[in-house]
Amino acid sequence: MQQKREVLIEQTLSVSPSNSAPQKDVTIPREGFFFIPLCFLLLLSVAFLKPSKFKEALYNRIMSLKLYYQIPCFRCQFFQRNQYIQCAVQPYFVLNKEAVNCPDYSPHKGNNGG
Repeated sequence: MQQKREVLIEQTLSVSPSNSAPQKDVTIPREGFFFIPLCFLLLLSVAFLKPSKFKEALYNRIMSLKLYYQIPCFRCQFFQRNQYIQCAVQPYFVLNKEAVNCPDYSPHKGNNGG
């Protein structure tokens, strides 16, 4: 009886289930090995081109922020947060590069600064 059990176990392990598809080995042709380094080099070149544009955009953003913080309009007593006219004294210069050297700039008279 003991031997029959062993034989049955061996048979069930060696027989594949009837509902599963037969497994095939995947073979890569030799020409495929040429495309793998080519794709890698293509991705690598895109990776090097992308950061240069990113650095340029980041530099432009930092420079515009520096200019934005140099504009004194928000700290001026003549500046109003009005959509129609924000500065009654220099309406053409308000929030522009020309506002950095505004001759009519006068800071707020309070502690809040805005």
